[in-house]
Amino acid sequence: MKRYDRITPEGTRDYVLKECRLLRKADNILRDLYQKYGYSEVITPSIEFYDVFSDGVGRVSQNELYTLTDSNGRLLTMRPDSTKPIARLYAAHLQKLELPLKLFYSQPVFKRNINFYKKSDEIMQTGVELLGLNNFKSDIEIIMLSIKSMQLLFGDDFIIEIGHMGFIKALLDELDISAKLELRHAIATKNYPDLNRLAALLGEKGEILKSLPELFGDSTVLERAETLFSDSRSQEALKQLKEVLAVLEQNGLKDNVLVDLAVINDYEYYTGIVFKGFVKNESREILSGGRYDTLYNDYGLNVPAVGFAVNTDEAARLLVKKQRSKERETERVAIYTDDPDLFKLQQLIDSYSAKGVTSAISLFDNIEDTLRWAQKIGAKKLVKIKDSVVSEVKL
Repeated sequence: MKRYDRITPEGTRDYVLKECRLLRKADNILRDLYQKYGYSEVITPSIEFYDVFSDGVGRVSQNELYTLTDSNGRLLTMRPDSTKPIARLYAAHLQKLELPLKLFYSQPVFKRNINFYKKSDEIMQTGVELLGLNNFKSDIEIIMLSIKSMQLLFGDDFIIEIGHMGFIKALLDELDISAKLELRHAIATKNYPDLNRLAALLGEKGEILKSLPELFGDSTVLERAETLFSDSRSQEALKQLKEVLAVLEQNGLKDNVLVDLAVINDYEYYTGIVFKGFVKNESREILSGGRYDTLYNDYGLNVPAVGFAVNTDEAARLLVKKQRSKERETERVAIYTDDPDLFKLQQLIDSYSAKGVTSAISLFDNIEDTLRWAQKIGAKKLVKIKDSVVSEVKL
């Protein structure tokens, strides 16, 4: 007996009607933005060799991968992330291009979210990658594009949380690999019992670890951080954050930006500025990104990079929920003709389209069935064509 022929696997879902429309709209808005700023699109395969993710800076735990084998018995995986495949693509095909290189993508990723309850395993992402520069301007461009992405989707109803991996790496370096992974998750989820337990492994730095999730708020957070972090890496991170915040505040974004020194993105390859974007009063992130200057080392390349990805699935869900889209419901008319040659309707449909009206052609053979159908689909008018005479009836 079939048990699973009408449902989707855990971590996946169907998208219908308005959700599909707003998903495509969000994606198109972001595509237009990134192309406007000189980014070129790339597409990588949904299926990659397992070797792409099995080792190095961009390593992903096998437990988080959807794996399969090809006809030759080689281990494959569904793409869990777009950044590492783009690094592979650059190493294989794009090294001759002049740096810096600006790329964008729009494609799904597949990852078992074993540690994050209710996170989707299949996510549509639209994102950007800026390769070949490690300077202040490149960080600012990416942060600017992330903010512009949120503004175009949600107006001013968003928050960007900014941190820096310099603080966290100063703590993580003293732990073994298993403890690092556990600590990263504890910091990301602000799990205080686990943080307190792991803090005992850090000696004097344990007290700093305990306070890390509390270093959240406006720019005064950085003043508190100065009293806790004295190492050179943390001091450089503080300097970079101050410079970024100064630019954002000068551009009137003070109310849309928060400092969060416990920001940790899903992947371990981040090395510098990191950030996440949220719609106000919503807990799920819309975008995440940051700087990753050592990822290309996996291919023997010294290519610094910075970028971010927008979860367009989540963006569409919130647009539906909050109805923040400026798009009004398109007016619809139903068209009935007793002439089977529907090609003759093209000029009429074009005339309605020019007015912003959607036309739906009735395929019924009588006006009675057409009328019932037109009312069910929410048509405002029934357009009847008989002997080349066009008439409209309001519904």
